[in-house]
Amino acid sequence: MKAGYTYVWELQAAPGKTADFKRAYGPEGTWVQFFRRAPGYIRSELYEDRANPQRFITVDYWESEAACKAFRERYAHEFEDLDVNCEAFTVWEREVGKFTPIP
Repeated sequence: MKAGYTYVWELQAAPGKTADFKRAYGPEGTWVQFFRRAPGYIRSELYEDRANPQRFITVDYWESEAACKAFRERYAHEFEDLDVNCEAFTVWEREVGKFTPIP
């Protein structure tokens, strides 16, 4: 399955919460389990900064932006609840951007 839409977030894990953070955001984590409900979801990847082990980026791959948006709309309340629960594992987060592949 080829990704037609990708979004990237940068996050700082909270001190003492790195293991919890990785469990929530990792390849079999809470977010991935949640996204797997969605038609059009492909996969997520978590990258740790080699210079700062508290800093990470997540990369989420979708078939299309429409598939991602439809999922976010359908599960908006659950998405918000999960986001709030995961705030305990982060100091900050920021959206890096939304991307489409170059054909």
